[in-house]
Amino acid sequence: MKQLAFALFAVLGLTQSACRADILYVDVNYTQGELDIFKKYAKDVLHEKVVVLPAESQREQYRKNGLAVEAKKKEIKTLSTNLLIREFGCKELNWREIDCSSSSRAGSSQLKSLLEQREALWHEHDQMPSKYHASDLARDLSALKDHQFSTVVVSGHHNEGQFIGETGWIKEEDLPQIFKNLPGAQDVKSVFLLGCNAFKRETVEGVWRASFPNIEYIGGYSKVGYDRDSEAGHRFLEKVLSQHQDILALAKIEKINSQQMKALSLSTSGKYAWSTCLTRSSGALQYFNSVGE
Repeated sequence: MKQLAFALFAVLGLTQSACRADILYVDVNYTQGELDIFKKYAKDVLHEKVVVLPAESQREQYRKNGLAVEAKKKEIKTLSTNLLIREFGCKELNWREIDCSSSSRAGSSQLKSLLEQREALWHEHDQMPSKYHASDLARDLSALKDHQFSTVVVSGHHNEGQFIGETGWIKEEDLPQIFKNLPGAQDVKSVFLLGCNAFKRETVEGVWRASFPNIEYIGGYSKVGYDRDSEAGHRFLEKVLSQHQDILALAKIEKINSQQMKALSLSTSGKYAWSTCLTRSSGALQYFNSVGE
């Protein structure tokens, strides 16, 4: 087992903890095991509830929508790669557009038929029920007027500034505007980012502090995360949550020394790294780093 880097940004004089509230769990990747772990943590430790978006009654339908959409894209990709590109010499311009103007068989009836077939598949794709998107999240958040949240969790694959998965697709840059619809956003104290490379120092200010001005804790994978809903990932997440309250308490100490930091370092094997940021809206940002043997 290798003790990984544990990054901590600490600011003195953190605000008081919020009163009893709930956990908001935004799941775009149908991660039932992770959700169950947070439900147990909410019930046993925080004495809170977990509000899931998309709603648990709708998650399966969004998942079916997502799987159907991906299957249609795969059908289009197969047609484009196996026929239009390999046999006709067309060039793929982006994920949607293809150029066959330089093909030696440009204008042929066969090529024209294949392009019409491809366009028909894209039309079918566009008419299909969609995954859970940013507009859906904004709509659902505006309906949560009777809730107060202490914690926000976002679960999904993280790639090029977006959270994606079987049930949804949300751009990270859209989140500050979306979370304006969350009642009591100023009361949110903790954020968990459950996706590979989702924890980035530059997004602490640009996304998460912009969304939740009084945030104290941000935790997430700064490198590769565990496989979706894997047993090893579950055990690691349980360890992260077991230290959550201790880290918040430690942040209130005027000076954090290396031994205190090392005591709260997370140990795992190989390539996984979890980082934590403690911050507030004012004060100088202090950086601590503890690397194990």
